[in-house]
Amino acid sequence: MKNTILGAATFGAMALAVTGASAQTQPATGFYVGLGAGANFHSHENGNFGPVGGRINFSTGHIIVLNAGYAFGNGIRAEVEASYRHNGVHNITAGGVRANRSQGWLAQYGVMGNAYYDIPVGLSFGGFSINPYVGAGLGYMWSDYDDVRGDFAGSSVAVIKGSGRLAFQGIAGIAVGLDSFVPGLSLTTEYRYLNTRERDA
Repeated sequence: MKNTILGAATFGAMALAVTGASAQTQPATGFYVGLGAGANFHSHENGNFGPVGGRINFSTGHIIVLNAGYAFGNGIRAEVEASYRHNGVHNITAGGVRANRSQGWLAQYGVMGNAYYDIPVGLSFGGFSINPYVGAGLGYMWSDYDDVRGDFAGSSVAVIKGSGRLAFQGIAGIAVGLDSFVPGLSLTTEYRYLNTRERDA
């Protein structure tokens, strides 16, 4: 595969438990942990499959995220995140010809350091607080390609192997504080866009 920038967009939900002050009255303070899951949309990959150029398209997959961090009480949070992403191969083309059969999947394991800013909008209703936020992260992503291959006119072409690379991501989301019901707990929905420069092969 040629060296290329790959992107993966994810959308999902997370449960975030924060210790400290009520999110309805002031920014959260203290240590927190989070667990989330959602859909993962991996961009296609271009490369050289033997003597010709080709492309791999992936099916919609899933992501699982576990994180732990600290909220400083001024809207800024810092955290460490571990993630797992999984996408199956939808189809493979080479030289403009689609494989008769495509198979395999991509599993990605990541460790990231993230920084967030909780935007102070002061919105609340019915015991819920609305807290939008933005963030960015830098870390390492290992990509494991399991039995990725395509069958072309009776011949089977193995495509790529795994590798690890530096990764960075942008994050935007909305946290709904449940302090009136479960103090310190927020439910979030967020969008992530992750980029990584992949392997030479």
